[in-house]
Amino acid sequence: MRFDGSPPVIACTDRWGRVVVVREYRWDTHIVSRHPELEGQYKAVEMAIRHPDVVKHDATFATGEAFYRSLTEPQRYAGRYLKVCIAFSPGDRPDAYQTGEVITAYITSRIAKGERHKWP
Repeated sequence: MRFDGSPPVIACTDRWGRVVVVREYRWDTHIVSRHPELEGQYKAVEMAIRHPDVVKHDATFATGEAFYRSLTEPQRYAGRYLKVCIAFSPGDRPDAYQTGEVITAYITSRIAKGERHKWP
Protein backbone atom coordinates (compact mmCIF):
# COMPACT_ATOMS: atom_id res chain seq x y z
CA MET A 1 0.00 0.00 0.00
CA ARG A 2 1.46 3.38 -0.98
CA PHE A 3 0.87 6.41 1.21
CA ASP A 4 0.96 9.97 -0.07
CA GLY A 5 3.27 12.58 1.39
CA SER A 6 0.69 15.30 2.00
CA PRO A 7 0.58 16.97 5.42
CA PRO A 8 -1.56 15.46 8.16
CA VAL A 9 -4.92 17.00 9.04
CA ILE A 10 -5.07 14.75 12.11
CA ALA A 11 -2.11 13.35 14.04
CA CYS A 12 -2.73 11.57 17.33
CA THR A 13 -2.05 8.37 19.23
CA ASP A 14 -4.37 5.42 19.61
CA ARG A 15 -5.14 3.69 22.92
CA TRP A 16 -1.91 1.67 22.60
CA GLY A 17 0.27 4.75 22.05
CA ARG A 18 0.78 4.20 18.32
CA VAL A 19 0.95 7.30 16.12
CA VAL A 20 -1.93 7.55 13.64
CA VAL A 21 -2.25 10.20 10.93
CA VAL A 22 -4.90 11.27 8.46
CA ARG A 23 -3.27 12.93 5.46
CA GLU A 24 -4.84 15.93 3.75
CA TYR A 25 -4.96 14.23 0.35
CA ARG A 26 -6.71 11.14 1.77
CA TRP A 27 -9.15 13.29 3.76
CA ASP A 28 -10.12 15.44 0.77
CA THR A 29 -10.04 12.99 -2.14
CA HIS A 30 -11.28 9.84 -0.47
CA ILE A 31 -12.99 10.33 2.88
CA VAL A 32 -14.95 13.57 2.39
CA SER A 33 -15.52 13.11 -1.34
CA ARG A 34 -17.14 9.69 -0.74
CA HIS A 35 -18.62 10.46 2.69
CA PRO A 36 -19.60 14.16 2.69
CA GLU A 37 -21.28 13.80 6.09
CA LEU A 38 -17.74 13.76 7.55
CA GLU A 39 -16.86 17.21 6.20
CA GLY A 40 -15.21 19.09 9.08
CA GLN A 41 -15.56 16.12 11.46
CA TYR A 42 -11.87 15.99 12.39
CA LYS A 43 -12.59 15.79 16.13
CA ALA A 44 -15.01 12.87 15.72
CA VAL A 45 -12.42 10.89 13.73
CA GLU A 46 -9.72 11.71 16.26
CA MET A 47 -11.98 10.58 19.12
CA ALA A 48 -12.67 7.27 17.34
CA ILE A 49 -8.90 6.72 17.09
CA ARG A 50 -8.10 7.80 20.66
CA HIS A 51 -11.14 6.33 22.42
CA PRO A 52 -12.76 3.56 20.34
CA ASP A 53 -15.58 1.43 21.70
CA VAL A 54 -14.46 -1.59 19.68
CA VAL A 55 -11.35 -2.44 17.65
CA LYS A 56 -11.29 -5.25 15.08
CA HIS A 57 -8.59 -6.72 12.86
CA ASP A 58 -9.37 -5.97 9.23
CA ALA A 59 -10.82 -8.92 7.33
CA THR A 60 -8.77 -8.14 4.19
CA PHE A 61 -5.49 -6.43 5.17
CA ALA A 62 -3.10 -8.17 7.58
CA THR A 63 -1.88 -4.88 9.06
CA GLY A 64 -5.29 -3.18 9.02
CA GLU A 65 -7.49 -2.44 11.99
CA ALA A 66 -11.02 -1.03 12.21
CA PHE A 67 -11.80 1.37 15.05
CA TYR A 68 -15.49 1.86 15.91
CA ARG A 69 -16.98 4.59 18.08
CA SER A 70 -20.67 4.98 18.90
CA LEU A 71 -22.30 8.19 17.71
CA THR A 72 -24.84 10.20 19.66
CA GLU A 73 -24.72 13.46 17.69
CA PRO A 74 -26.04 14.72 15.45
CA GLN A 75 -29.31 13.02 16.36
CA ARG A 76 -29.78 11.48 12.89
CA TYR A 77 -26.64 9.35 13.52
CA ALA A 78 -27.56 8.25 17.06
CA GLY A 79 -27.17 4.50 17.42
CA ARG A 80 -24.69 4.26 14.54
CA TYR A 81 -20.91 3.96 14.53
CA LEU A 82 -18.07 5.95 13.07
CA LYS A 83 -15.70 3.39 11.56
CA VAL A 84 -12.09 4.42 10.99
CA CYS A 85 -9.93 1.99 9.00
CA ILE A 86 -6.21 2.23 9.70
CA ALA A 87 -3.23 0.50 8.04
CA PHE A 88 -0.25 0.13 10.37
CA SER A 89 3.33 -0.06 9.15
CA PRO A 90 5.65 -2.57 10.84
CA GLY A 91 7.72 -1.41 13.77
CA ASP A 92 11.16 -2.48 14.89
CA ARG A 93 9.93 -5.93 16.04
CA PRO A 94 7.83 -8.46 14.09
CA ASP A 95 4.99 -8.11 16.62
CA ALA A 96 5.08 -4.29 16.81
CA TYR A 97 3.36 -1.72 14.62
CA GLN A 98 4.38 1.88 15.15
CA THR A 99 2.69 4.15 12.64
CA GLY A 100 -0.82 4.07 11.26
CA GLU A 101 -2.36 5.84 8.27
CA VAL A 102 -6.11 6.24 8.04
CA ILE A 103 -7.36 4.65 4.84
CA THR A 104 -11.02 5.59 5.17
CA ALA A 105 -13.68 6.65 7.66
CA TYR A 106 -17.44 6.47 7.39
CA ILE A 107 -20.66 6.09 9.34
CA THR A 108 -22.17 2.63 9.55
CA SER A 109 -25.18 1.10 11.27
CA ARG A 110 -23.33 -2.00 12.49
CA ILE A 111 -19.98 -3.54 13.26
CA ALA A 112 -18.89 -5.59 10.25
CA LYS A 113 -19.01 -9.36 10.31
CA GLY A 114 -15.84 -11.20 9.35
CA GLU A 115 -13.52 -8.90 11.25
CA ARG A 116 -11.56 -10.60 14.03
CA HIS A 117 -11.97 -9.12 17.51
CA LYS A 118 -9.01 -7.21 19.01
CA TRP A 119 -10.36 -5.04 21.83
CA PRO A 120 -12.04 -4.91 24.36
